[in-house]
Amino acid sequence: MSKTALQPKPENTAKGKWWDEGVTLVDGCTGKIRCNEHLLKRFENKNGRFFAIWNDLFHSHIPRQFIFDVIKVIRENKQHTFQILTKRIKRASHVFRILKANYAILPNAWLGISASTQKELDEGVPYLRKTPATVRFLSFEPLLGDTWYHFPKEIGWVIIGAESGSNRRECKNEWIANIVRQCKFQGTPVFVKQIHLNGKVCKDIDIIERVIGIKNLNDNRKERLHNDKACNTAGYGWGMR
Repeated sequence: MSKTALQPKPENTAKGKWWDEGVTLVDGCTGKIRCNEHLLKRFENKNGRFFAIWNDLFHSHIPRQFIFDVIKVIRENKQHTFQILTKRIKRASHVFRILKANYAILPNAWLGISASTQKELDEGVPYLRKTPATVRFLSFEPLLGDTWYHFPKEIGWVIIGAESGSNRRECKNEWIANIVRQCKFQGTPVFVKQIHLNGKVCKDIDIIERVIGIKNLNDNRKERLHNDKACNTAGYGWGMR
């Protein structure tokens, strides 16, 4: 990946956000899905930004053509970087393989899976590893259990965060520390967004480092786009949420 790859603004990463703007391309829940086609025009802005596509683009009720339209817009707007997160990596893998058969997908899109438990991780990572992508990432948000995994070289980035909200479920700090240690040992860039502390949600990185007992947690945030593992294409020989 080019060393000129777009990154979010520092004032956003300082707040625990690895994006400049979130975009809701899909509204509703199962059975009442609405695709917001008009929002695709927002990406025509010439000033490069780092977009997070909120809601799951690969929900079974979302028409495949709309997904293709989104990918087309991403392909035509190389000035931006797009972060795509899904719980439905099986469908995403199928879609991206169809796209690969027709044209090389651009390197300005990241593809990741959301996993809160060991079961979700074990089920999702094999599909993520097989999916053609320049940057593949894992999001443990919210982390809801102790998770162990030998992160493969195809995984270029890991995000960890405790749950927010008044009804937030337990996230033990030792669970977060375990994943961080695994990432550090294997050289996988990791970003800790927030933890639970004294009944509250804490995003202060200095406090987080002190609580979980690991220093220099997010030092690699700015470098991870240039990390060899993040740029690994797993034998596909082409670049790409």
